[in-house]
Amino acid sequence: MLLWLALAIALVLLLAAAAGQYLVWPARRDVGPAPADIGARSVSIQFGHRQHAAGWLCHGTGNVGAVLLLHEMRGDRRSMLARLRFLSAQGFSVLAIDLPGHGESDGQCITLGHREALAAAAALDYLAHECDGQPLAVIGVSLGGAALLLANTRPQPSVVILESVFPTLAQAAMNRLRRTMGPLAPVVAPLMFVQLPFRFGISHRKLRPIAKVAQWDCATLVIGGRNDRETTEAETQALFDACNGPKQLWLIDGAIHEDLHVYAGAAYEAKVTTFLKQHLARARPGAAQATQATQATRATQATRATQATRATQANQVARALQTTQATRTTPAAQPQTTVMVATVQPTENIGIGL
Repeated sequence: MLLWLALAIALVLLLAAAAGQYLVWPARRDVGPAPADIGARSVSIQFGHRQHAAGWLCHGTGNVGAVLLLHEMRGDRRSMLARLRFLSAQGFSVLAIDLPGHGESDGQCITLGHREALAAAAALDYLAHECDGQPLAVIGVSLGGAALLLANTRPQPSVVILESVFPTLAQAAMNRLRRTMGPLAPVVAPLMFVQLPFRFGISHRKLRPIAKVAQWDCATLVIGGRNDRETTEAETQALFDACNGPKQLWLIDGAIHEDLHVYAGAAYEAKVTTFLKQHLARARPGAAQATQATQATRATQATRATQATRATQANQVARALQTTQATRTTPAAQPQTTVMVATVQPTENIGIGL
């Protein structure tokens, strides 16, 4: 009996060690140059302590804004290539990078958002300098979105689009372990989390994107699949609820934890393009002054309309009183007096909302 118990404990420990090793195992590979049709150039962005993130930068044809693309776990910038193409066609400048431990970027392991956040912040700063004066946006998928939320970025982007982003590492790991290990997941997960401080010096309790999202004061579009079992609909809703600023939630029927651009196609491109253009236009230099000028003009027009309405009402009252006085008669030869009175009801003031 004790032998079987010891074997069971050893098996659980082995599974936990294997799961922890797989979770952080790097996904580095050769990516190569950018496809010739997108007109992008290869860039190297320094982050952390003399480490570099590889990427592609494509300058847009207009001044509509600049977008940073952050891929999912175990992907690389090529998984964002279709997004880069359609955004570039809309005139946006676009930067797609390999997260640390992925593609051609430095990194001995995947740190589940910890060092990926440093690369995301460095890439956003790089994009801001390359596209000086243009408003910034970020599209982050799964780990890419989590890395963004965990980052300390200056400047902050004006628009953030989060796709299939887990609210906490604990929830993300548990969802995936349940799918692969079934009832052993609640036992293996804590043993796996114990390894993280020894592997890269941070507790899983620090990797909680949902605890950081409220600090982002920008327009946010949260996208998820209704059938996603790795980042569930309820978790996507919770992340959306925690967002500040203007926000939209788009839950895609039938979608699982997959490339939502590939799944939704033209609908994805229309939704994302509309959201980006709408909110980046408000963030352009001079947009606030233009809005204030428009509001001031509307206020002046409203004031003039109110004054004209009051003048008209006063004239109507004056004419009514004159009519009343003119129609009053007191005949001397008649024993009875007939008085015609025009009653004027006070007109209610109509407030014009500004």
